[in-house]
Amino acid sequence: MQNRSERMETLMQLRTKAMREKEEQRELKKYRYTLIRVRFPDGILLQGTFNVYEKARSVREFVLENLSCEGEFSLKNALGQEITSEDEDSTLLELKLVPAVLLTFAWRQPDAPASFLSPEALQLLQSA
Repeated sequence: MQNRSERMETLMQLRTKAMREKEEQRELKKYRYTLIRVRFPDGILLQGTFNVYEKARSVREFVLENLSCEGEFSLKNALGQEITSEDEDSTLLELKLVPAVLLTFAWRQPDAPASFLSPEALQLLQSA
């Protein structure tokens, strides 16, 4: 009960932007791992667990390892914000992809294959 009243009191306080950001960072630092799901246009979800201090590059490499062929692709969050090449050296925590996020996959090439995932990845899906 006391925790709830403290939370209400905090919400009622007028705080500066810096104070709100500091509080948000404190909340995010509670997490050690993040669950990242990548949704493909055919509806299949690829899921991976990452340390929050891993770089965004790790997510791109994870997706690339499971694709049926190599090519240029984009990953966007629910707000439509793309994880760009500038973001690749940022941690998942810095990008606020914590504690879980759903990313949408899209090919950048016009002659993209119909099957997105490699046969090995599809086999793992069927055996699960």
